[in-house]
Formats: sequence, C-alpha cells, structure tokens
Amino acid sequence: MNKQQLTNLLGAGTISALAVALALMFGGRGTQADNAIPAQDTNAVTEVVTADSYNALIEQNAQLQEAVDVLQARETQYQEQITAAQVALDAQANVDGYTEGAYEEDEEYEEHEEHKEDDDD
Repeated sequence: MNKQQLTNLLGAGTISALAVALALMFGGRGTQADNAIPAQDTNAVTEVVTADSYNALIEQNAQLQEAVDVLQARETQYQEQITAAQVALDAQANVDGYTEGAYEEDEEYEEHEEHKEDDDD
C-alpha cells in the first residue's frame, strides 16, 4: 500500500468515526430529562382576576382589534395608491417614449454633431 492510499484510508476511517459518534450523540433517543414528567410547582402564585378587570381587558382587546382593522384598511388603501401611481408613471414614460438607452444615444449623437462642426472650420 502506498502513502496516498494509506492517507485516504485514514481519512475515511476518521470521517466514519465522527459520523458514528454524531449519530450516537444525536440519534433521536431522548435523554432522561426529555422523558421526565415535569414536577408541579407548589410555590406558584395564582392570580385571581376580578370580573371588572376581565371586562376591562375584553374592552381593551376590542379597541386594539379595531385599531388593527383600521391600520390594515389604510395599508390596503396606500398600496392601491402606490400601484396606481406606478401604473401612471409607467404609462407616462411610454407616452413620452423615454427609454434609458435612448437618452444616452441622443447625447452621443449630439457629441458627434459638435465634432463635425469643429472639423468643418
């Protein structure tokens, strides 16, 4: 066996060992912590919500939902205005016959005309 074959064999063995190690570490087997049933917290404080507080929260939730609805309607309206403006700009650009390359070509033509006038002198 020559040196290159030995190096390739050693590299393949190393990669295989790393693959096996990773498969054993993250092989989908749950750990004891994953499988454990969480203990109930006996020190938890239960907050009692009064009916007035609950009703206030319900009312606040309704106000917030209404505000979200208004904002979404405005967003739709603004998007429609932006789209209409873009369509108008595109239409105006087509009517004017403006294209980006046409302007550059006109400048080059004018430069050639200026040089012709200078050459005639």
